[in-house]
Amino acid sequence: MLIGILATLELTELLPLLYWPGVVLVYVGLAGIVWQGLRGRWHDHVPMRIGIALLGVVGLAYWTCGVVFAKVPLLVASQRSMGETAGAKVGDMKWESQWAELQIYLSSPSNHDIQDLDLEITVEDGMIPQISQLEPVCEGFHAFSVSQPTVLNTSNGAILPSSPSMSNKFRIGCSKFPRGATTTLIVPYIASTPWNNGKPPVQLFAPKHLPSGCTVKGEYRGLGKTRDVDAKCEFPN
Repeated sequence: MLIGILATLELTELLPLLYWPGVVLVYVGLAGIVWQGLRGRWHDHVPMRIGIALLGVVGLAYWTCGVVFAKVPLLVASQRSMGETAGAKVGDMKWESQWAELQIYLSSPSNHDIQDLDLEITVEDGMIPQISQLEPVCEGFHAFSVSQPTVLNTSNGAILPSSPSMSNKFRIGCSKFPRGATTTLIVPYIASTPWNNGKPPVQLFAPKHLPSGCTVKGEYRGLGKTRDVDAKCEFPN
């Protein structure tokens, strides 16, 4: 049973497929306590047998409600603005004049820590130059581009913009998100000109405006179980 608990809550960091085998091992072990307790393996007196069996039943109930079916949600909310004053320090970024701002709030309202958070943030009709965490809540935080930047069509041929890390998709991750915590992700947004009939735009950047929306997708581990995130940032016109 101890092997099952270890496999369910700890070893899934290395091999997620161990989660359900670990869960089953714990159920088998607790059911064995109930059965062997009633048979009198550890004590001959009936009241003690019943007591041992009840301990097994309590363990089964806790394992089912407190671990297997426990909710460990990650809440996602967002808001947008035209951004800060050029040159302002926001998180670990120096704000640029052409950036609008998207703020994404991540909250862990349960009594359990979240591990191995891995999210992909995608914006519509724009690009993300970088992402910063406003408060140092998410431990081991890192962010990086996961797609090729938009191609700029010029008289000398198609070229990439000067910042190779800039794209409409960024991936963020952290090793531990503490229980009951909330963090703010600052996502600079640069409006871009959309492609026309499969052709790259002549002018890469569009006039500065508010982001129209975004998606936040990914996964994390809570109580050993891999859980999905699929949220949209939608704003009224």
